[in-house]
Amino acid sequence: MTWNYRVIKKQSDDEAVFEIHEVHYTEDGVITLWSEKPVAPQGIGEIDDLGEDIMMQLAALFEPALTIEKQDGEDVLVASSSDSDNALLEKLARGLKEAIASTDRAIAAANERTKS
Repeated sequence: MTWNYRVIKKQSDDEAVFEIHEVHYTEDGVITLWSEKPVAPQGIGEIDDLGEDIMMQLAALFEPALTIEKQDGEDVLVASSSDSDNALLEKLARGLKEAIASTDRAIAAANERTKS
């Protein structure tokens, strides 16, 4: 069984709420379960573990949002069919890529200055 973080869209009153949850899959990629409550980043043992967990959660922005639906009386997760939900996630992912590229450039420039 494998797992990752995914964005789950829930309805709260009249507003959509987007949260990051742990989602577990079978070997065939079928979702079997997910965390009931959203997860917070955490690092166990080393500070680097916190950074790794944050990066794994950020990766959820690159996947389609999921929604909870009833099928045969059971809750199941399905990919959101809302183009606006997924467009928002794509916009956030693009912004994240740009921020990472900008940070990489700043680090490279700082490293060049220290070599001089």
